[in-house]
Amino acid sequence: MDQQSSPRPAFCAVGRHQVIDVTLRDGGFRSDFAWDDRTAQAVIEGAFASGADYCELGYVGGLPELHGLGAPKKYSALTAMDIHSLTAKSAEDRHSSRFCVMRHPTGEEPQPRPCELVEANVHMVRFVFHPSWAEKLRQEHEEAKSVGLQTAINIALASKYSQHQLGDLADKIAQLEPDVIYIADTCGALHPTQVVSLVDAMGATTDVGFHGHDYLTLAIANSLAAVQAGASWIDTSLLGLGRGAGNARTEIWGAFRACSERIKLDPHAQLRAIEELHHQVGNVAQADWISVICGAANLTPPEEDAIRSATDPELEALRVYEGVLEEHAGPSW
Repeated sequence: MDQQSSPRPAFCAVGRHQVIDVTLRDGGFRSDFAWDDRTAQAVIEGAFASGADYCELGYVGGLPELHGLGAPKKYSALTAMDIHSLTAKSAEDRHSSRFCVMRHPTGEEPQPRPCELVEANVHMVRFVFHPSWAEKLRQEHEEAKSVGLQTAINIALASKYSQHQLGDLADKIAQLEPDVIYIADTCGALHPTQVVSLVDAMGATTDVGFHGHDYLTLAIANSLAAVQAGASWIDTSLLGLGRGAGNARTEIWGAFRACSERIKLDPHAQLRAIEELHHQVGNVAQADWISVICGAANLTPPEEDAIRSATDPELEALRVYEGVLEEHAGPSW
């Protein structure tokens, strides 16, 4: 068939929104947060070349023990100097490049002051939310806002809440006046219809974001559902690299945006980043049988870690899943 007469692929129109590439942060769970400098710079360039609006560099202040990472590494406890070394080249080459970091309020490592983050070219701080550390988050959030940083508050484990519960929680978080409230499908257990319901439950008090995991290979479908329901922020990662079964893939989402928003991509920079990631972390295929079980059973990442560290992981996953099925413990709404 003549190439000029061939029909174009029917890419989905995804609409206007902001994209945060989370490869270095969420993908850090696959590299033990020990990215080498060459890979990190390639990822930053590849993320922006793939149409991302922001690149998330890692955590500040460390991660809690429940994540089972042992001693903190560079990208799980970034210093102001670390951040500046990562952002300087991009900030010089591309004035539109924007960077963010994530803060887990229970992390106990030293962290840069908000004014130091601004000086290091950080534009946004994202906070992990859980009701048990709400007061500490409030204090840190106010400090970040006071120096002009954009803020996002990510509601972790969103699949553990009912639609009504999430709506009430969003109303309370909105009182802090973050720029974005994120629905984080940490367990990768949500389906597109549920995502639509949750986005609807958030109301119109602030921008809504969606962070999907791919345990049931629904991260892209759920992200599309979120945007079409009104979400204006989406998280992706190169190769889908992230904790557990990973995230929605930056390359796929970039292709959607390129066609629907006429965003010009740089596939050469994207390919260089992918090659560097393969070099450092090897095979990145993640949605294995245990991942599917964990997503279907609505298990948290620490619960998944416990299964994978068992003497016979497949047998342990089967045992856990059978118990969950008896209790009907998936998302119940």
